[in-house]
Amino acid sequence: MSPKLRAKFRFGFTLIEVMTAMTIAASVSSGGYSHVMDRAKALQCQNNLRQMGVVLKTMGTLPNAAFYPSGDPKSDPKSLLVIGKKAGLTESMFMCPTAPPEFRDKGLTFLWNDAVNGQGPFSVSREWLMIEMNALSAEPTPPHAGKYHVLYGDGSVKAVTSIPQEIEKAKASAQKKLKSPGSESPKAQKVAPPQSISKPQEAATNTVVETQPATQTPVPEATRDNSGFEKGNWLKVTRQGAELYSNKKVVARLEQNQEIQVLSTNGTWIGVRVNIDGKWEQGWIRNTNVTD
Repeated sequence: MSPKLRAKFRFGFTLIEVMTAMTIAASVSSGGYSHVMDRAKALQCQNNLRQMGVVLKTMGTLPNAAFYPSGDPKSDPKSLLVIGKKAGLTESMFMCPTAPPEFRDKGLTFLWNDAVNGQGPFSVSREWLMIEMNALSAEPTPPHAGKYHVLYGDGSVKAVTSIPQEIEKAKASAQKKLKSPGSESPKAQKVAPPQSISKPQEAATNTVVETQPATQTPVPEATRDNSGFEKGNWLKVTRQGAELYSNKKVVARLEQNQEIQVLSTNGTWIGVRVNIDGKWEQGWIRNTNVTD
């Protein structure tokens, strides 16, 4: 990650955190929220936030959490979900019941104001602590009858029509970075896997092919370079049953520690090939399911 992306806004959160959340938010349309005047779900969302507020206040000092973790929210130690579960909160509390599946699959559908990290909740009683993450959508639609739910430092939950000013400014900066030529930032995309893999001539080495190889023999060990997600590098699957997609359909479920070779990348997706029972398969896998 470049120093520019690591640099914090004066509000606390980093540009890469904002862009990570924006990438996820871009995966669904603003209409993805089931915000059709569902009073019961709105009340459940408010209740979830209030319960989290009670627990956060009993912790003495607010946790050192990320605005939105750049890693997997279910395992990243900086994730509010991971921190909250250790404090006794349940995973369902961290999800707005109206949020679309693409958000709920992450296990965390709220943003955290990490400018308050380490402070006493009473010292930031008027500051916002949590807000629904679709506030970072390109054209956000407030999910609860035209309003967002916000948890404040004093434990209150309010329904507001506009997002905090610092998020608006961070969002504008991230959008500018995302549009700049040669940006190192994650590319906003649909969560659905890409339908095609990069053209053959874009491959980094002769060992990377975009069509099924004539031979089923794995690439010799000497050619393997596990230094990252660059084309031609070899990675290992970190999760048993990780899904390999092709044309938006699951074509295989991979074994933990199974080796795969990078063909291309597209945001949070990696185009790969993998040898399954002596036959090469190609497709897309989420980058959170692999490691170098």
